[in-house]
Amino acid sequence: MHSSVPQTLANLDLSGTGYCASLNCRRAARAVTRVYDMALQDAGIRSTQFAILVAIAKIQPASISALGEVLVIDRSTLTRSLRLLQKDRMISISKRAAKRQRFLELTPHGEKILERSVPLWRAAHAKFVATVGSDQAYVPTEGSAPPGHRTRPTSFTLGGNHVRIVKNAYPDSRL
Repeated sequence: MHSSVPQTLANLDLSGTGYCASLNCRRAARAVTRVYDMALQDAGIRSTQFAILVAIAKIQPASISALGEVLVIDRSTLTRSLRLLQKDRMISISKRAAKRQRFLELTPHGEKILERSVPLWRAAHAKFVATVGSDQAYVPTEGSAPPGHRTRPTSFTLGGNHVRIVKNAYPDSRL
């Protein structure tokens, strides 16, 4: 099978594009997500759902906008995920309150799913940390790193976009 390269691509220098940080971070994120998804299968949820349930458990009642900020998820993506969690009876979404906000809480079913999921997550996380090392397993923010770990700035500018890591976005004392 012979493929012809369009003239515009024949002279285009694509060398170095395999080192693209965006591409490689996305590939790494998908690989890590698969590890956690497989571990959480027995609980019947995916890692993305686990992250949402944990965040809600830690800050409930949580407004949708606050949850989106904590998880760094755009509103439309978050709304789709929340609808599925609501359909599966894991969360409740309030009617619009003051300032047109809606609030989220775990249902008793959601609490049971989370209770079943946490040990599975802990086992997957321990395996992940043992494989990649604790320095590579997370990006600590200023003041949040365990002793002996370096911290990174809580915000930076990349490609003209300001990126903010929410420092201590939710307390880690409950789970």
